[in-house]
Amino acid sequence: MMVDAFWRQQLEGLELTPARQLNTAPKQGWTSYRFPQYAPEGNIIALKEGLDQSPALVR
Repeated sequence: MMVDAFWRQQLEGLELTPARQLNTAPKQGWTSYRFPQYAPEGNIIALKEGLDQSPALVR
């Protein structure tokens, strides 16, 4: 069985719940947090990037 056929079979009879958009403000850009890693202290460190900012490591 092909994967897409398997997924379609799983979706049969699935009842979707209603949803509404919470944030309707127009978007000016985006921010991405990539490559999250645990630090020895237990913090998470990730690479933060966006349209209006230079890439930076953040904790």
